[in-house]
Amino acid sequence: RVVTILGALGMPLYLWHKLAELPAAWLGERLGLPIDAGIPGEVGFWLGRLWWILLCIVSVAPVMVAVVSFEMSRKRDVVSATGTPAIIGGGAALLGGIIASLALGALPGALFGLAGVAAASWLLRVHPQPTAISTSRSTST
Repeated sequence: RVVTILGALGMPLYLWHKLAELPAAWLGERLGLPIDAGIPGEVGFWLGRLWWILLCIVSVAPVMVAVVSFEMSRKRDVVSATGTPAIIGGGAALLGGIIASLALGALPGALFGLAGVAAASWLLRVHPQPTAISTSRSTST
């Protein structure tokens, strides 16, 4: 059971742990903690590492709670589009978002990239999604 829980948290933690570094560094600086002090191997260095790890845990915990809450509440059975136009449109939207984000730089590019991902996500799903009752009826007949 513990391995299952840790396995489920592994990918979100890997994907979101970098988000914790900036607030941890800011908080460590504001509190005057020795997060980057000492020569590697000395006591001050290890004390700084302990503070750093603690600050990262404090910073990433709310993010992990939000991600896990979202993952636990989201709809699991999403029916994918099978039509060629929807698949080509979704791929084109994703590719266009990636190209725009690379070409335009960080701020405007990220917004165009996000719009491309959202459009691809919408295009690659069947609309409207069948309800659980109609899905179970169609599979039982």
